Amino acid sequence: MFLRQAIDQIKDAPKEVQLTKESLNCVESTITRIDELQVRAAQANIDVFDISSDIAFCRKAIESLELHIKPTFDAFQLHNGSDVGNASQGSQVDSRKGRRAWRRLKAAFESPKMKDLVTQLEQSKTQLLGAQTNMIQ
Repeated sequence: MFLRQAIDQIKDAPKEVQLTKESLNCVESTITRIDELQVRAAQANIDVFDISSDIAFCRKAIESLELHIKPTFDAFQLHNGSDVGNASQGSQVDSRKGRRAWRRLKAAFESPKMKDLVTQLEQSKTQLLGAQTNMIQ
């Protein structure tokens, strides 16, 4: 997943970035658990509700986040080098362009559009967790 990998590359990420990462991790682990439960249920001949639409809703929310942040992250990488593994607000931002790239990345995560997209992700996560709970008939 592009977005989580991108966030993982940013050392000392701002709070907004870290919260987004935590939500993504939760959604990913929930989808993984659901997939495992569905496999085990099928092996045990247990009927379960089809929650593929809930999973698709989560994936769409993640995709929307990725589409929003990718251009800004690409510019950030360009100005901070292709290896941003050690990128932090205080390390590789000696240049004016580097500092500007950090501000843009932070602004992208703090933008109203991003907040709406994160809210959509949170709603899809809640829906997915509820569906997981009710999955077994």
